[in-house]
Amino acid sequence: MGFFDGKGVRMYGKQRNAQMKYGIGSNCVVILPPGPAVYQAGEEVEILL
Repeated sequence: MGFFDGKGVRMYGKQRNAQMKYGIGSNCVVILPPGPAVYQAGEEVEILL
């Protein structure tokens, strides 16, 4: 989950199964490939609005 402000996406902390607290205030879903990964600020990611 994340928040898209028209310029970029702010991602929330690590989300676990059935944990809904990160959905509050979110307006998009961030699509990331499976497995561990590190993303730097400014990298492009795919989102669903």
